Amino acid sequence: MYKRILMAMAMLFVTAQVFAAGAIALNKHTLRYGYSYNYATQHQADHRALRECGYGCVILLRFHGCAALAFGAHRRAYGAGRAPTRHRARHIALSYCHRYGGRHCRVHAAVCNRGHY
Repeated sequence: MYKRILMAMAMLFVTAQVFAAGAIALNKHTLRYGYSYNYATQHQADHRALRECGYGCVILLRFHGCAALAFGAHRRAYGAGRAPTRHRARHIALSYCHRYGGRHCRVHAAVCNRGHY
């Protein structure tokens, strides 16, 4: 019986790690942003990111691993990326920022859900 309880607890812990949800919201006119991570549902993660971002924002990216958002100088371009690791998400965000005309791109947000680094 004790083993079954431990097994059930372990499964709940793994499930919570695997299904943690996050989001990045962006206002594409002002480039104001908000983000969330480690939420139980995608709906909760979306709501938090939109609330943090403010009026006129939309969900730019949903993720279960890691995500990053980069802006070019004077915020004339941006890029976002998601990946299993923070390092890879940052690299993808910077690549898109440069691809879309950003100069001197810099990561402004890089976040991971539980179990991802």
